[in-house]
Amino acid sequence: MRSYLFLLLIVVFGVSCGNNAGKTEAEVTQTQEESFLNFRKKFLRDTAYQMAHITFPLSGRPDKEHADDTLPNGQFVWTRANWDYHRELDAARSGFEVKYTWLTDNLVEETLVNEQIGLGMMRRFSRINEEEWELIYYVGMSGVK
Repeated sequence: MRSYLFLLLIVVFGVSCGNNAGKTEAEVTQTQEESFLNFRKKFLRDTAYQMAHITFPLSGRPDKEHADDTLPNGQFVWTRANWDYHRELDAARSGFEVKYTWLTDNLVEETLVNEQIGLGMMRRFSRINEEEWELIYYVGMSGVK
């Protein structure tokens, strides 16, 4: 009986390690970053894919164009009606610097800032599964300090 319990424990442990078995923490992190960057590329190039990876209403803060759409309680939500498709910015031409902050293994914050003109925006993504992510929070283009 003990040998069966021990064998079961080994099997459960092996399954729980999943695809990361034998990988270093750096390799797992690199895989997560590659997964996110591949998702991001498709998110910014395919409008149907982008819309499928946003759950509306989307929490966030408005850009200058939508500032009057703030709710009476001070909150703001993005809807399908006020959403503008996001496209890839050419960092060299636009002057925007892109930074990624991994808040957790499944949560990434992306900021785009152009300090010369004092504008920036922020997107927060959550992992759905190994290859898929979802936009969960967006701060529209606005002044930065």
